[in-house]
Amino acid sequence: MKSVVLVTPHSLCTKDAPPGHWCDSASLPAALCVRDELNRRSGIADTHLVESYTPRYLCDLNRPQCRDRPFRKRIREIVDGEKRSGRDAMVLDVHSFPREGADWGAGELVVLDVHPSTGTWYRYNVDLVRMLREGGIDAKLVKGSQMNDITVEFNAPPYEIVATLIEFDESSTDSKRKEICFIISDWVTSL
Repeated sequence: MKSVVLVTPHSLCTKDAPPGHWCDSASLPAALCVRDELNRRSGIADTHLVESYTPRYLCDLNRPQCRDRPFRKRIREIVDGEKRSGRDAMVLDVHSFPREGADWGAGELVVLDVHPSTGTWYRYNVDLVRMLREGGIDAKLVKGSQMNDITVEFNAPPYEIVATLIEFDESSTDSKRKEICFIISDWVTSL
């Protein structure tokens, strides 16, 4: 059985945040949706949820300078524990974006691929986007920055596991989010 670690580094939204996109308002509901769909299909995967308790404007938990924070240490503890138990773990780094002003344009789900080689994609990200598109979802595969440190850390040694960053459109309806979560669950099953 697989172990899926769902992480939401930008899910803490506070009223005292400075102007700008300082929290991913739909990331926690999206992560819960994925978790619920995986749990509904018992036997596919064990799920773990690690959510942020640090405002992004104080420390962006998806950046290298915040690797020492409890949030990041908790992810490593779970992945290491699963590895010691002989189970395959994967990390889904769940984010959300406001449709207006998104760098990559409109889309219902965006996968940011952090493969370090220009023009090269992680195969599992390509497969996820293909499955989403085949399911009628407006999905995009975009080259992510090496600053997207959670996926960078877990794609690299000593982990070298499936780790992908997914961005849900914050204006998506609950029913659309559920469609997306169903397909993500199918994708996890296919790995």
